[in-house]
Amino acid sequence: MRPTGRFLPREDLSAMITEDVLNQAEHSGYVATRLMPYCWVNRDSGTYPVMPLKSLYNTADTNRTSSGAYNRAFEEFEQGNFRTREHGLEGPVDDRNAAVYKDVLDMEETVTKLTMGKVQHAHEIRVANKLMDTNNFPTQAAAAPWSDRETADPKKDVNTGIVDMRSRGVSPNTLEVSWAQYMNLLNCKAVKDAIHYIFPDTKKTGNITLTHLETYLEINIVVAGALFNSANAKKEPQLDGIWTDERALLCLTASQDSQVVTPCIGRTFIWNEGAKEEFVVEDYREDANRADIIRVRHDVDAKLLRSTDPETDKVLSDISRRCGLLITGIQ
Repeated sequence: MRPTGRFLPREDLSAMITEDVLNQAEHSGYVATRLMPYCWVNRDSGTYPVMPLKSLYNTADTNRTSSGAYNRAFEEFEQGNFRTREHGLEGPVDDRNAAVYKDVLDMEETVTKLTMGKVQHAHEIRVANKLMDTNNFPTQAAAAPWSDRETADPKKDVNTGIVDMRSRGVSPNTLEVSWAQYMNLLNCKAVKDAIHYIFPDTKKTGNITLTHLETYLEINIVVAGALFNSANAKKEPQLDGIWTDERALLCLTASQDSQVVTPCIGRTFIWNEGAKEEFVVEDYREDANRADIIRVRHDVDAKLLRSTDPETDKVLSDISRRCGLLITGIQ
């Protein structure tokens, strides 16, 4: 048995549990890293380049005269800032419990998975609060609530939003909806009639899938279905959605491997002190309580992308605001 209090990295648990937790994320409704994908950095704070809108759309003179020099296209980057913060939890693996359940349960693996799930859950809430905030994005009221399945016209609302965002130089690729609003979309009369026309088999089977809905609305749909307990922890659980049913987010998202200058609603800067795992797992011995303590942590900053004046801190280019639109009045 190792000495009490000695911290050991557990890459084996980190790799195994991280893969399992992330594989289950979609089924659990976790969407934070799909909407604000990771951007790995080698320090806890720093700057990142921001390409202002005018730099993308300025018209260059490409004419060249014989024996003359080529004109040069040069646009200056602006600068944004990030600062990661450490988030983590510990979970005890009690010696007696491990022995009692050893024939039916790997207690170490189970505690790691539960602890990592809670760290992921907290990150989901932080991202949802940021992306659902009407102070961070412009809004557009739906023509009719999507919960009114007889009169709603989500296609019209989405198309109106796309036109508005295009006028700001952005073509959105993603629509985030809560699980309840996803159900409303599937049962909306206008949506069902259109999908039955496009896909005749759906009228026979009665089965409309996410793929059918994405084809009709012509946009990728992210269903945010993660839950949280809104009641007092000591009382009967009351489960509610982390992502509000009141708004849907039409937005431009980046791929996981895209560069940080790619316009999008935001990125999650992740440091982890040089570790390559999305969650760092460590353990140490606590002999006084006869338990191994599992620690799960990550160092992240879910960041809305915007540049600021280095002297006044005034916002210069709010990239995230241009890349998102909250459709309101849908519930």
